[in-house]
Amino acid sequence: GSLPATIRIPEAANVSINIYDVSGRFVESLVNGAVKPGHHKVTWSPHEAPTGIYIVRCVAGGKRESLKVALIR
Repeated sequence: GSLPATIRIPEAANVSINIYDVSGRFVESLVNGAVKPGHHKVTWSPHEAPTGIYIVRCVAGGKRESLKVALIR
């Protein structure tokens, strides 16, 4: 399976979207670089990640957001 998400970027910005496990260890980077304004589809395909809780961290133009997701196999 995969975890699709749509993000809205109001103005051009450097964006990073990273996945971490619940203990804070880096798992994967989904986006890392300049992104134009608009809606963008991002998908995490956790082929090798075990069942568990993960944190999706998005940093864009100085704003930070985190989302907790559960991966169930």
